[in-house]
Amino acid sequence: MKNTAIYLIIVTMLVMVACDNDVRVTGVMLDEREITMNFGESRLLRATVLPANAAEKTVYWSSSNSNMVSVSSRGQITALAASNNNSRERSATIRVSTMEGEFEDFCLVTIVGFPVITIISQPAATTNLFQGHIIGSLAVEASVTEDATLNYQWYINTTHSNTGGAVIQGATEAIFTIPTNLTVSGNRYYFFCEIHAMDRVSVVRTNVATVNVAHGIIITSQPAAITNVTAGGITGSLNVSASVTTGANPTYQWYRNTTDSNTGGTLISGATAASYTIPTNLTASGSPYYYFCEVRASGLTTVRSNVARVNVVP
Repeated sequence: MKNTAIYLIIVTMLVMVACDNDVRVTGVMLDEREITMNFGESRLLRATVLPANAAEKTVYWSSSNSNMVSVSSRGQITALAASNNNSRERSATIRVSTMEGEFEDFCLVTIVGFPVITIISQPAATTNLFQGHIIGSLAVEASVTEDATLNYQWYINTTHSNTGGAVIQGATEAIFTIPTNLTVSGNRYYFFCEIHAMDRVSVVRTNVATVNVAHGIIITSQPAAITNVTAGGITGSLNVSASVTTGANPTYQWYRNTTDSNTGGTLISGATAASYTIPTNLTASGSPYYYFCEVRASGLTTVRSNVARVNVVP
C-alpha cells in the first residue's frame, strides 16, 4: 500500500508538470500604452505574456520608426530623432509580439525637448551680377528652440534644388559672401544653406538662391564682318559701340591679327576710340587683314568684338 501511494503521488506530479508545459499563450500586455519622453531619454517597457503560467514566453520588439525611437531585444526604448526631420512633434509606435500565437500589444511614444528650427528669412531668390564686378552676399535668418546653438553650412549645386549639392568649404556663417570668381561661362549658379542644431538632430535647408552672372560690358554694335577696299585708294573705318551696365565709361583698344580670331592679336598703338580708321597703306599682297576691338570698363571683365576682315583688291 505504501509503495502504491508513492507511485500515485509521482504520477500526479508528472501530470501537473506536463499540464504546465502545455499551457498555451493567450495574449501579451505592456505596462505602458502611451509615453511622452524627452529627447535622449531611455526607459524600459515591460511585457507580460498571458497567462502567467504560459509555457512559451518569448517576445519580439519593433519600432515603427527606429530613427525616432529605438527599442532593444529586452524592451529598452530610447528617444532619438531623425535627421532632416524638423517637425514639432515626433512619435513612434513600439510593438511587442509573442512568438507563439503572434499576439501583440502597442505603446505610442512621443518625443519632446528636441530643438525645432524655424527659418525667419530666406536668402534672396535671384541675384544678378556682372563678371569682374561681383559683389554682394546671401543671408539667412533662423531661430531655434531649447536654447540650442544654430550651425550653418552653405552648398553650391548644379541644378535649382536644395537636395544634394557640394559643400562650400569655410562657408559656415549665416551670411555667405558670393565668390568673386564666378564667370559668364557658368552663367547661373545655385546656392542654399543647411541649418542644423544639436549635432544634426534637427536639420533644415533653405530655399535655393540663384545667382546669374552676365557681362557688365555689352557690345551693342559689332564692326562690319567684311570690308572690301582698293589698294591705293583705301578709305573707311571699323566701328564698335558698347554699353556698360554699371554706368562706367567704356574704353577701347583695337588689335590686328594674322588669323580670323579675336584671341591673341597685336595691340595697335593709338587705336583707342570706338572708331578705327582703316590704314591706307594696306596692300593686296598682304590681304586679308583681321581686326577686332577690346572694350574695357573699370572693375569689369573686358569684352572683345567679333573679328572684322578687310579685303584689299588691286
